[in-house]
Amino acid sequence: MCHANDRMEKAAKELMDLKAMQDELQAMIDRLTEEIKEYMGDEEDMLAGTYLVTYRSVVSFRVDTAALKKELPDVAALYSRRVEARRFQIK
Repeated sequence: MCHANDRMEKAAKELMDLKAMQDELQAMIDRLTEEIKEYMGDEEDMLAGTYLVTYRSVVSFRVDTAALKKELPDVAALYSRRVEARRFQIK
């Protein structure tokens, strides 16, 4: 483990402050989004001044990997790949 200099300590604090602001903004965005969705009901399009708001159904298909591993473990293993990433966190 390395130890931070003053600049890195300040950067970590600033990042945590910004993340707190981001959480507050995201909560506001979520509330407004839900308010608009509730207003639209079953409508897919709404003209709000100069803004066109759309709320449409989207259909997608995904592989149920848990079922695939259970039913066809050899096939699942054949098409599985290892992915490695580094996770950045500040606690």
